[in-house]
Amino acid sequence: MIKGFANSSLSHQYIGINVLQWIKQQLKQLKHQIEEQQKIERIQGKLVDIQNQLKNKNFQEEKIALI
Repeated sequence: MIKGFANSSLSHQYIGINVLQWIKQQLKQLKHQIEEQQKIERIQGKLVDIQNQLKNKNFQEEKIALI
């Protein structure tokens, strides 16, 4: 237990609860931001894959044209 917390007044306990609720809200927001960032990273990865496929296709078409 935090030293002195047990002897704190009721108003301090409410402040403590408010701080904990604020921290909980901040953690929820952070979790949401992380999830959104992960979605963006997955989409970026898919776009890189598509770019690579298009480069390979263009390279193969150029090779065919040279033959």
